[in-house]
Amino acid sequence: VILWGLEDGEMVVDTATWKKSHGFEDCLNAGADRNDYKVVTALAQNSGSMRLDQLASALYVQEEVLDGWLESCRKKKLVVASGGEVRLHFERPYLEVAPETQLGCPLVTKSSKSGTRVPRRYSINQIEKGTQAAFGNDYTIRRSTEVFLPVYRIEVQNPDGSIFTTHWNALNGQRTHSITF
Repeated sequence: VILWGLEDGEMVVDTATWKKSHGFEDCLNAGADRNDYKVVTALAQNSGSMRLDQLASALYVQEEVLDGWLESCRKKKLVVASGGEVRLHFERPYLEVAPETQLGCPLVTKSSKSGTRVPRRYSINQIEKGTQAAFGNDYTIRRSTEVFLPVYRIEVQNPDGSIFTTHWNALNGQRTHSITF
C-alpha cells in the first residue's frame, strides 16, 4: 500500500509519524520521466550535488548520454549545472524510499456527510504516471483508490478576540501543519 498526497504530491512514508518524501512534487510539476528520476535520485543520494564524472559513473552511462539526460533535467528546472558540478534545484531531497507506506495502524473507513475536503492539486493519473517513472519498470499498480485523511480543526478564541487554529491528523493524533483550507 502506498499513500500519496493529492494535495502536496508527496508520498507518506510512515503513517505513525506522518513522515513524507520530499522532491516528488517538484518532479511531478516538471513532468519528470524515468531518466530524469535516475539523475535526481543519484544526486539525492549524494547530498544533492556531484561532479559530472561522478554522476556518469554512478549512473553507469557515457557522458554523451548523461548530457542528454541533464539537458532534460535543466529544461524542467530539476537541476542546475555549472563548472562541471551538477546540483539539485531543491533542498533536502528525500526520494530514496521503498514503494510502500508503513501503516502504523489499519486504515478504516467511516463515511461523513459533514466536513470540507481540501482541493486536490494532483490527479490520480499524474501520481500513477509519476510513480511509474520514479520506481521503474518492475513497479506496477494493481489498483488505486482515493481516500481522504480526516483532519480535525480546533479553533480557540484568545483573550484579545483573535482565533488560534490548529489542525490534527485524525489517524495518528499528531498536529499537522501542511493542511490549507
